[in-house]
Amino acid sequence: FFFLMIRRPPRSTQSRSSAASDVYKRQVHGVQKLLTALNECQEWGQIYILDALALYYPTDARDTENILERVSPRLSHSNPAVVLSCVRVIVKYLDFMTNPDLIRTYCRKLTPPLICLLYTSPSPRDRQKSRMPSSA
Repeated sequence: FFFLMIRRPPRSTQSRSSAASDVYKRQVHGVQKLLTALNECQEWGQIYILDALALYYPTDARDTENILERVSPRLSHSNPAVVLSCVRVIVKYLDFMTNPDLIRTYCRKLTPPLICLLYTSPSPRDRQKSRMPSSA
Protein backbone atom coordinates (compact mmCIF):
# COMPACT_ATOMS: atom_id res chain seq x y z
CA PHE A 1 0.00 0.00 0.00
CA PHE A 2 2.69 2.51 0.97
CA PHE A 3 4.70 1.88 -2.17
CA LEU A 4 1.82 2.92 -4.39
CA MET A 5 1.64 6.37 -2.87
CA ILE A 6 5.37 6.89 -2.48
CA ARG A 7 6.45 6.05 -6.02
CA ARG A 8 8.01 8.74 -8.10
CA PRO A 9 5.32 10.33 -10.32
CA PRO A 10 5.40 9.42 -14.01
CA ARG A 11 7.24 11.81 -16.25
CA SER A 12 4.87 13.76 -18.44
CA THR A 13 5.46 15.46 -21.76
CA GLN A 14 3.56 18.48 -20.51
CA SER A 15 5.11 20.35 -17.62
CA ARG A 16 1.79 20.96 -15.86
CA SER A 17 -0.40 17.99 -16.70
CA SER A 18 -3.30 17.35 -14.36
CA ALA A 19 -2.35 13.67 -13.94
CA ALA A 20 1.13 14.55 -12.71
CA SER A 21 -0.19 17.19 -10.32
CA ASP A 22 -2.73 14.71 -8.92
CA VAL A 23 0.07 12.22 -8.21
CA TYR A 24 2.06 14.92 -6.42
CA LYS A 25 -0.96 15.87 -4.30
CA ARG A 26 -1.56 12.24 -3.35
CA GLN A 27 2.08 11.76 -2.47
CA VAL A 28 2.24 14.80 -0.22
CA HIS A 29 -1.03 13.82 1.44
CA GLY A 30 0.23 10.25 1.95
CA VAL A 31 3.52 11.44 3.42
CA GLN A 32 1.67 13.65 5.89
CA LYS A 33 -0.33 10.60 6.98
CA LEU A 34 2.88 8.62 7.41
CA LEU A 35 4.44 11.40 9.47
CA THR A 36 1.37 11.51 11.69
CA ALA A 37 1.42 7.73 12.10
CA LEU A 38 5.14 7.87 12.94
CA ASN A 39 4.36 9.43 16.31
CA GLU A 40 1.76 6.79 17.14
CA CYS A 41 3.72 3.67 16.18
CA GLN A 42 5.97 1.46 18.20
CA GLU A 43 9.56 0.73 17.21
CA TRP A 44 9.06 -1.67 14.29
CA GLY A 45 6.24 0.42 12.87
CA GLN A 46 8.53 3.45 12.97
CA ILE A 47 11.21 1.50 11.12
CA TYR A 48 8.79 0.53 8.35
CA ILE A 49 7.51 4.09 8.02
CA LEU A 50 11.04 5.53 7.95
CA ASP A 51 12.02 3.03 5.27
CA ALA A 52 8.97 4.06 3.24
CA LEU A 53 9.89 7.73 3.67
CA ALA A 54 13.35 6.94 2.34
CA LEU A 55 11.70 5.94 -0.96
CA TYR A 56 9.78 9.23 -1.27
CA TYR A 57 11.12 12.05 -3.44
CA PRO A 58 10.28 15.45 -1.89
CA THR A 59 8.67 18.03 -4.12
CA ASP A 60 10.71 21.02 -2.91
CA ALA A 61 13.13 22.16 -0.20
CA ARG A 62 10.30 23.19 2.13
CA ASP A 63 8.79 19.71 1.93
CA THR A 64 12.21 18.24 2.71
CA GLU A 65 12.69 20.49 5.74
CA ASN A 66 9.23 19.62 7.05
CA ILE A 67 9.91 15.89 6.81
CA LEU A 68 13.35 16.19 8.41
CA GLU A 69 11.93 18.20 11.32
CA ARG A 70 9.47 15.39 12.03
CA VAL A 71 12.01 12.57 11.54
CA SER A 72 15.09 13.95 13.34
CA PRO A 73 13.84 13.39 16.93
CA ARG A 74 14.22 9.65 16.27
CA LEU A 75 17.99 10.11 16.25
CA SER A 76 17.85 9.83 20.04
CA HIS A 77 15.74 6.66 20.08
CA SER A 78 16.92 3.72 22.19
CA ASN A 79 16.46 1.19 19.37
CA PRO A 80 19.49 1.23 17.02
CA ALA A 81 17.35 0.10 14.07
CA VAL A 82 15.13 3.18 14.44
CA VAL A 83 18.21 5.39 14.63
CA LEU A 84 19.74 3.83 11.51
CA SER A 85 16.48 4.16 9.56
CA CYS A 86 16.30 7.81 10.59
CA VAL A 87 19.91 8.35 9.50
CA ARG A 88 19.10 6.79 6.15
CA VAL A 89 16.21 9.20 5.58
CA ILE A 90 18.24 12.24 6.63
CA VAL A 91 21.25 11.36 4.47
CA LYS A 92 19.04 10.81 1.43
CA TYR A 93 17.12 14.05 1.94
CA LEU A 94 20.28 16.14 2.30
CA ASP A 95 20.54 15.97 -1.49
CA PHE A 96 17.21 17.79 -1.81
CA MET A 97 18.07 20.66 0.55
CA THR A 98 19.22 24.01 -0.78
CA ASN A 99 20.17 25.87 2.41
CA PRO A 100 23.84 25.13 3.27
CA ASP A 101 23.34 26.11 6.91
CA LEU A 102 20.56 23.55 7.34
CA ILE A 103 22.66 20.90 5.62
CA ARG A 104 25.50 21.61 8.05
CA THR A 105 23.08 21.51 10.99
CA TYR A 106 21.69 18.11 10.03
CA CYS A 107 25.19 16.76 9.46
CA ARG A 108 26.08 17.85 12.99
CA LYS A 109 22.93 16.18 14.31
CA LEU A 110 24.00 12.89 12.72
CA THR A 111 27.39 12.71 14.42
CA PRO A 112 26.44 11.87 18.06
CA PRO A 113 23.99 9.05 17.26
CA LEU A 114 26.43 7.40 14.87
CA ILE A 115 29.25 7.58 17.41
CA CYS A 116 26.91 6.22 20.07
CA LEU A 117 26.06 3.28 17.81
CA LEU A 118 29.77 2.54 17.41
CA TYR A 119 30.30 2.38 21.16
CA THR A 120 27.15 0.46 22.03
CA SER A 121 28.17 -2.73 23.79
CA PRO A 122 27.00 -5.99 22.23
CA SER A 123 24.55 -8.27 23.95
CA PRO A 124 26.00 -11.02 26.20
CA ARG A 125 25.00 -13.62 23.61
CA ASP A 126 27.09 -11.85 20.95
CA ARG A 127 30.08 -11.59 23.31
CA GLN A 128 30.14 -15.36 23.71
CA LYS A 129 30.33 -15.86 19.95
CA SER A 130 33.00 -13.21 19.44
CA ARG A 131 36.57 -14.30 18.79
CA MET A 132 37.92 -11.01 20.03
CA PRO A 133 39.35 -11.02 23.57
CA SER A 134 37.23 -8.97 25.94
CA SER A 135 38.71 -5.90 27.53
CA ALA A 136 37.01 -6.60 30.88
